[in-house]
Amino acid sequence: MAIPLDDTLHPDIRPLAWLVGEWSGTGAAQLTGDDGEEHGRRIEQRVTVSHSGTPELAWSMQTWLLRTDDDGPERELLMKERGTWTTTGLLPGQNEEAAAAAPAGSPESYLSHGVRFTVDGGETWNGEVRGPRLHVGAQADGRFFTRMFGMIGPRIMWLQEAGDSPTNLSPTLSVELDRS
Repeated sequence: MAIPLDDTLHPDIRPLAWLVGEWSGTGAAQLTGDDGEEHGRRIEQRVTVSHSGTPELAWSMQTWLLRTDDDGPERELLMKERGTWTTTGLLPGQNEEAAAAAPAGSPESYLSHGVRFTVDGGETWNGEVRGPRLHVGAQADGRFFTRMFGMIGPRIMWLQEAGDSPTNLSPTLSVELDRS
């Protein structure tokens, strides 16, 4: 699938072009209940990724917990997040000539770029973007977190995992988003 590229997008953030837009969808979150056990809950999410011609993308996310009771469906704000995405350059070992010579959209045509996501408030996630696939990780308070994003057809699917070590992660959030 061709990824639309806005001509006003700063060249440094073109590897992230596929994220730009307004997205909404549903998914699931693993939440700890009053009983101390983890429970899967339905969520709704809205994400806006925008640019202003600078070498960064603005990120805004809102996630609601969906409840159904006798009165019908209800939404409760679960979390809000704002931040910025930037790239940090080509990762070592990338062959730019081979990528340029490869058929557009083929796996060989993609180059891996370092990427950084900084949440307002200071939390920083670092990782890699390669074509329409993005993987970042962070560490806070002795816990490890990863986020994986991918464009599959016209949709973005993403997963967040958390755990006590990088090798012991469990899903905490998964969402499928469509362009709004």
